[in-house]
Amino acid sequence: MNKIQQIEQQQLWMSRINDLASSGLTQSQWCQEKGFSVSTLRYWMRKLREPEEQDSTNWLQVDIPEDGHVASLPVSSNAASGGLKITCGKYIVEFPSGYDVSSMAAVLKLLSVL
Repeated sequence: MNKIQQIEQQQLWMSRINDLASSGLTQSQWCQEKGFSVSTLRYWMRKLREPEEQDSTNWLQVDIPEDGHVASLPVSSNAASGGLKITCGKYIVEFPSGYDVSSMAAVLKLLSVL
């Protein structure tokens, strides 16, 4: 299964779990009605609850305005020489030494609306 199929499968099960939550049925009743085993439902509930592994990479699309100006941020010499790691919820963004400040600003703006 490729990455796109995995994401589609996860989204399908998130939708199913939301359906269960709004149905008012027990897990057993819902599974019997939908034709799934309870163990399959519980597998997906556990899988979707677990945080993604640190090694996995999540790519976000960042649209930068044509003028390239998103924000102005002061940069200390320590941040520029040692890189920067930002954690926002389940997202971790790392900027290596010598990162482009305007790109960082675009990513931070995007994270602020997630």
